[in-house]
Amino acid sequence: MEMIIIALILVLAILLAILAVFAYTSRNYKEQKVDYFAFFLVGIVWLPIGAAIENYVLSVMGLIFASIGVSNRQEWDQNRKDWAILDKDEKKLRTVLISALAILFISGIAAYIMVR
Repeated sequence: MEMIIIALILVLAILLAILAVFAYTSRNYKEQKVDYFAFFLVGIVWLPIGAAIENYVLSVMGLIFASIGVSNRQEWDQNRKDWAILDKDEKKLRTVLISALAILFISGIAAYIMVR
């Protein structure tokens, strides 16, 4: 039982750290247009995952996201950026966010293994 509490505290600490990084970086945030390609990708991923775990609400949300993405296909190229085009601050932000998500993912797997 103590391991579960420790794992939950660890996950909450990581979430708070991610939130703090997001709050710090959003102070100087430039307004961006909606990335409809990201909507499409999220929908394509959620649709089969929802069906596989028999969570049909997730599948329906995936279908909605994919539909929104496909219906705005002409705007997919607006927000696409290559890594080489990004400036130093954007590269740093993306690296921090990807690292934080990887740590959160690994800690979630570890918590699942400890609980199981």
